[in-house]
Amino acid sequence: MTRWFPLSPLLLSVALAACAFIPPGSGLTPRPADSGDIAGGVPDPFSIEPEADGPASAGSVAWPAVGHCARRLDAVLAMPPEQRDGLDRRNAPFALLPLDGIIADPALAGVARELAMPLVDRGSASGHACILAIGRAEPQLPRSSRKVFRTVRLKSSFPRGMKKRANPEVRQIEKALSEARKDERARRKSAAVATGDPALDLLGHVAGGLIDGISAWFEPSEVEELEARLAATDPFIEEPLMSTYSYTLQELETRREATLRLALVETATGRGWQSRSSIRERRFVALSDDRHPQDHTTRHGPAFTPMTSTELQMWERQAAVPDEAFLARTVAGWLATPDQPLPFEDLFRRDTDIAAGTPVPPERPLSANDAVIRPAAGHPAGTTPARTSPPAWSAGLVKIGEHDGAVAFHVSRDQLIAPADALPASSIVELVYPDGMLVYGLIETTDEESGLARIFSPREAAPLPLDDGPPGDLSAMDAAPAGTPILVDGSVRAIWLGNGMYIPSGRIRPEDSAAGRKSRR
Repeated sequence: MTRWFPLSPLLLSVALAACAFIPPGSGLTPRPADSGDIAGGVPDPFSIEPEADGPASAGSVAWPAVGHCARRLDAVLAMPPEQRDGLDRRNAPFALLPLDGIIADPALAGVARELAMPLVDRGSASGHACILAIGRAEPQLPRSSRKVFRTVRLKSSFPRGMKKRANPEVRQIEKALSEARKDERARRKSAAVATGDPALDLLGHVAGGLIDGISAWFEPSEVEELEARLAATDPFIEEPLMSTYSYTLQELETRREATLRLALVETATGRGWQSRSSIRERRFVALSDDRHPQDHTTRHGPAFTPMTSTELQMWERQAAVPDEAFLARTVAGWLATPDQPLPFEDLFRRDTDIAAGTPVPPERPLSANDAVIRPAAGHPAGTTPARTSPPAWSAGLVKIGEHDGAVAFHVSRDQLIAPADALPASSIVELVYPDGMLVYGLIETTDEESGLARIFSPREAAPLPLDDGPPGDLSAMDAAPAGTPILVDGSVRAIWLGNGMYIPSGRIRPEDSAAGRKSRR
């Protein structure tokens, strides 16, 4: 029996083929070209509208040229940052000159970038009209202090390697792709209907292929999508192998203070301004020396910067770098005073006080009275400290807290003895050394029988020698604060507790056992 092939799919395929060959826009009235379009009504892809109030390009802003160097520098500091970025750095009339090795701090290079000034040395500074010099006003290292907030022992983990496993998504895509291919074969098989007439069968086959091709052009098949997805999926997944460990974290605040000398020299006249100012800087630190470098977890507050002890000591030894606000205050003071003769070479005279023109004492070896306390990290590389004899007790006393009251003294390089009644309830105590530096010590143990406490200090000091002899005349000790050592011939015989009471030094020898003492930690 002969079956009739419906002609509607054939007619539809012919109509779609005819539409595919119609040029775009045929029979349509072109619209007039707009101001932002090219001829023919097509938008110009290369037309770029200029940005209003955009950042100034380098070299588009002129340097201040009216007045002396201080007034011009004040005008530069008053510029907004986006306007300062437009200054021509290659032809800058200003230059930043570091003195006394402060260039080791990279933050000074950041100040030069913010001010659009080149960072120069002694040999290349003469080519600029105004020289801004920054250096130390004293040969000593910056003064620093620390305040500990908490010390905790934490458990964490770090990756020690990687492992591979099969990606389960690949298996799911392969299964879906197999089913999609089966469905497509079944659909093609059901669409092929024989009519008994070879001519009609051929025509139907061609029409079906044409329809499938047009459909695939506008909408990719499910098989193609799954094949592309399978090609883009990794066959394996890498996972880290984690190892657990423990480390100690200490959150603290560190402060550093130094005296800087600043000068502004006008090279054409050899005149300028000079001053010295104290600068203070603080930083919150998450200190840990046993944290694994591959441990990227965050267990500290967002305001704390992770550091090791070495990194912290390096930061504390570097002089603080002035910011824009500090420079603005300094320049404001210069504007209120007339300029003075200031030859460029005078900036490099280490024996001259740049502020007052008076001699600055040169660096000298440590003596017994003014260098009782040394930083625990030791002296800078390349220097050898002088051997000192034990200092007098008046120079070696360490105050408990910033107010008048009890005192402590070193019985070893990092341990002090103090009256337990004068200490706070917590395990952290403020220690003020003879040079004015404030550190935070840790109360290790207390002796209930004697009423004394042993304190660990992060700063080292020369210990006072101990002696078992009699304390001698105590009449001069009535006005002494509690904790004052009673010295005879330079050795500690006892510790003064006040009200005529004292503790023999035999009870506080550093080599004594801690048995019988109660820990306060």
